[in-house]
Amino acid sequence: MPVQVLVAGWTVPDFKDNATLVSMYQSPDTLVMHYGVEPWSDRHFALIERSMNLMAKMGNDVLLVPVILGNYLGHQTGMVRWIREGNRYEPEFSALERYLDLHIAAFGPPKIVTLSVWKHDFGCRTWFRGMKSDTVKPCMVTELDPATGKMTPMEAPHFGQPGSEEFWKTMIEGVRRIIRSRGCDDRFLLFGEAFDSRPLERTAEFFRKIEPDMRWQIYAHWVKEAPSQDGKMTALGGFEVGFRINPNGGGLPEFDRDYPDVPPREFYVAQTHRTNIHHTSSPLSYRAVMRTSGTLARIGLDFWPVHFDERGRSRSLYVSPPAAE
Repeated sequence: MPVQVLVAGWTVPDFKDNATLVSMYQSPDTLVMHYGVEPWSDRHFALIERSMNLMAKMGNDVLLVPVILGNYLGHQTGMVRWIREGNRYEPEFSALERYLDLHIAAFGPPKIVTLSVWKHDFGCRTWFRGMKSDTVKPCMVTELDPATGKMTPMEAPHFGQPGSEEFWKTMIEGVRRIIRSRGCDDRFLLFGEAFDSRPLERTAEFFRKIEPDMRWQIYAHWVKEAPSQDGKMTALGGFEVGFRINPNGGGLPEFDRDYPDVPPREFYVAQTHRTNIHHTSSPLSYRAVMRTSGTLARIGLDFWPVHFDERGRSRSLYVSPPAAE
């Protein structure tokens, strides 16, 4: 039967030239558990490099840096470690530098670097339908013994406790120097990650005190927040937003109800298809995200099932926090 071929004079752009904002979550801990490798070893980074190359083809723009342990992404070994020197601890950044360099080699400098330093267990307020708690559980990070390479959990000073300002500010400033030296825009070095439940006011105030210009990554429904003013957005709870993720809609200006008169903004916006799309591998689910928002966020790249829950169901390390559903 006759065949007609239509040819268009258009070249598919390089993935580095994509305009779409893509925020994927890579899971170093999943690779450790699945392949049985030592965290941040050469074998581990060889596996991470494969993930980075795949993320590059997706146009990934965001890097999430594990700092605290036991958050909703199942972080078990921090990418920033601390070394004991006398009566104090100094942050150690070799794993972070290597991780960042892999992303840059595959795709270029990320647009956003988010430090995972907060979770619900540190106390939170609800502004929509999340959880509310004044209970503050210990803040655990990773200690490194440089002589043996052994890594163990250690309790860090909570925000506002004696020694906490130096402990956290030294780490943050070290990360800032690293990303600046690699061509990243440190205006988008962010704290993460808040949800419909927000950090306690004293926690937000602590971070604002030690890093006045540093903002937050937040995933929330945005039902009570005031509109952005002068391109900036402040979330309920009193902290400024650098990367806003919406559960449904609003990822591109064209989808804003005020379009085409959407004012310019100094923060990124992306939309996600709820929280557990990585548990449903239907291609239609993934395609629907891009078709309805033009962005891609909160997608787990390599969060494969690595353990079983109390009902015997296979699960990944990605656990939706109480305030995010």
